[in-house]
Amino acid sequence: EQLGRQTEELSRLTAMQLRLTQTLADPDATTLERTAQTLAELTARSVLVSAPSGHAVVYVGRPEERKAMAVVASRRELARILRQQPMVNIDGHTCLRVGVAEMPLGVIVLRPDLGDESGTASLVASHAAALMAAELYSERADLALEMHARPAVLLALTYGLYPQALLREAAGVLGIPADAQLRLALFRCSTPESAHRLSRRISNIRGAGWPAIAATSDGHDTLVLLDPVDPSGLRRAGAELRHAVLEIQAIGVSSALNGLEWLGSGRHQAQAAADLDCAATASLFEDLGVFGELARDLPPARTEAWVEKILGGLRAYDRVRGARLVDTLAIFVRHHGRVKLVAAELGVHSNTVLQRVRRCAELGGFDLRDFRDVARVVLALECDRMLRAQAAGADASGEAEGGTRSSGAIE
Repeated sequence: EQLGRQTEELSRLTAMQLRLTQTLADPDATTLERTAQTLAELTARSVLVSAPSGHAVVYVGRPEERKAMAVVASRRELARILRQQPMVNIDGHTCLRVGVAEMPLGVIVLRPDLGDESGTASLVASHAAALMAAELYSERADLALEMHARPAVLLALTYGLYPQALLREAAGVLGIPADAQLRLALFRCSTPESAHRLSRRISNIRGAGWPAIAATSDGHDTLVLLDPVDPSGLRRAGAELRHAVLEIQAIGVSSALNGLEWLGSGRHQAQAAADLDCAATASLFEDLGVFGELARDLPPARTEAWVEKILGGLRAYDRVRGARLVDTLAIFVRHHGRVKLVAAELGVHSNTVLQRVRRCAELGGFDLRDFRDVARVVLALECDRMLRAQAAGADASGEAEGGTRSSGAIE
């Protein structure tokens, strides 16, 4: 008869432990809440879970009992007692340590007390404490990775400080394959402090639709490593994040990168896209066009001299006459020479567009029917756009140091 009772109690304990473990599969609540709820149901008691400081984190039970249980959890001597033994009965409450004596992670308080520490209910409560400890240890480890290790690794990768032999180690910290397809986003903020805050709130970035793996701050910029996603999704996410974080002044996103070894190039691409960003969404490196990378990598002084050689005559004419030859030529190129579209955008007659284009060719000494001349003109226009964007960004940085900062957008 005694063996039968023990077998029945063991079966009951096994079923309760199985029920407790199965609660981990519920995706609609946190592990602590699920575990506390199930423990309360299995033991028919009120359950309070507190941090080591005594601050209540989760409560399940009758509202009128919560205050008394919180008082027990906040007792100074409780932490000392639980370092010596994992379970203790105090004033009609059972208190259990969550975690090991060397690293207590919290306290479980049950009311009324469970009585015998070797009983089924006490064993189930110990099982619940073990589950909560595992979850809290995991959360602590994840927090350390997300807040410290991953930002440091990402920053080092974007500056090319990781040797090829250690890329797999870096990938392990980031939790991705070393040859994964990635993108790098750059959020330019009004101050280094706001960039740092944004990098520490990666959940907000993800909540806006960005498939963020890790984030780190770099001066005024927040760098975010992304899983690849459709460009339209990134533009929608850019609009959402700008709405949520008003300190963001520009967003640039690199092209798709084939592995961690290309993150240095990705940072340059994202910077170039952010320099030109004047949208309400996000600017992608693909938006810069076929000459974007070449224009970005040329030395600024040499680039300016070359642009002046091609467009200098048009610029001088615009300054003296108040004309818009350079703008007209850029719009003409963007619309692939379709005069009616150019005229509609400029708000002028088609004949006016043709006259301006002829004047551009005369002053610039090029022939837009010659493909080689067209290539030089397009590259000069792209370089000019890059230079103006960089100058606008430099002006914005200077204003920020003086107390204000402009958006850096090109009119």
